[in-house]
Amino acid sequence: MILLTIWLWASAARPRLLPPSKYPGLPAPLIQALEKRGCQIPQLERRNPDNVIRGSFFKADQTDWAVLCTTTKVTELLVFEDGSADKTTTIASSPNGFSAWAIGPIAAPTFPSEIEKTALKADHLGIRSFVYFRDSAEGETLYFHEGRWIHVSGVSVN
Repeated sequence: MILLTIWLWASAARPRLLPPSKYPGLPAPLIQALEKRGCQIPQLERRNPDNVIRGSFFKADQTDWAVLCTTTKVTELLVFEDGSADKTTTIASSPNGFSAWAIGPIAAPTFPSEIEKTALKADHLGIRSFVYFRDSAEGETLYFHEGRWIHVSGVSVN
């Protein structure tokens, strides 16, 4: 366990970047939109490409995509509503000073208690986001509700 932790922090110091074309399931119009922005996708894992996720993030029964896009100055969390390059929303961004950033889908039953207290009726997925710094990590859940993204802090590790 200690060796794994050391490897993760060491590998996170300089995340490997992949071009959008390395994601076989990503639709061609989204690949083109990401390439036009100059995006490279940061990798936390070395085995499989990560930080591109598909799910129903805006509403149930709709296929959306979320992608971490790293350019020379900033990394942004982009969401493509209904899989359309014309409906792109930046829901989080950070200057490139962190060690690594990872995203994944999160289902309503596992949402942090802060979202549960808002009395929203979660009928679609949220996005779980973790940003790793040299000596800490911060996480949040992002959920689209009534036309806006709700950001709920969930984890801070020092």
